[in-house]
Amino acid sequence: MAENVAVPFHDYKNDQPNSIRHFLNTEAFDFSFGIGKRNAYNFDVPDLYILNKVERVPNVSVKMTYSSKFITWLLGTFQYIRLFDILSLKERRKIFGTSGNGDQAVFEILVHDKNGHKKLSLQSTKGQAELTALSAVLHTEELLRNPHEHNVYFSHQLHEPISLLAQLNAYETININIAQ
Repeated sequence: MAENVAVPFHDYKNDQPNSIRHFLNTEAFDFSFGIGKRNAYNFDVPDLYILNKVERVPNVSVKMTYSSKFITWLLGTFQYIRLFDILSLKERRKIFGTSGNGDQAVFEILVHDKNGHKKLSLQSTKGQAELTALSAVLHTEELLRNPHEHNVYFSHQLHEPISLLAQLNAYETININIAQ
C-alpha cells in the first residue's frame, strides 16, 4: 500500500478507464456483520483490471474502509492535501505499518445486472491474512485435483462458483451472506 498510495489508478465506467486516487471520492456504505454504515474510499486492486478487461464487466470499482472511522478519514485527508505525494516511501511505510494482529476482513460484492441486484458478503473473523492463506490452499488443491491446461489463470477462473462457495462456507471462521 505504501508504495502505491500516491499513484493514480483506474476504475471503469461504461468500459472506459477513469483515473482516480486512493482514499478519495467517499461513498456511504452499509456493511454487513454488524459493522454498519461507514464511509468507503477508492482502493486499487488487480480485480479492477481483471473484471473489466478479462471478464468484460463494464463498470467496476472498489471502495474500502478500516475499522477505525477516524483513521479512514485521516487517510482520505492525507490524500486530499497530497501529503502522500511529498512523503518518502519510508515515511509512508510507517503510516501503513501494522502490528500483525489484524482485524476482521469483510468484503461486500455488489452485482447489478438485468436480473436485479445481488449482494454477497464475506467475513473472515481472523482477517485478510487468513483469506490470503486459505485462497492459496484452495487454488493449489484445485490445480492438483483437476488437470488444467498449461496456461495463465486468474484464481476465480479455476473454480466452479458453487463449489468454491461451499468450501468457503465449510471454514468455521468465514461467514457468507447472499442477499437479492
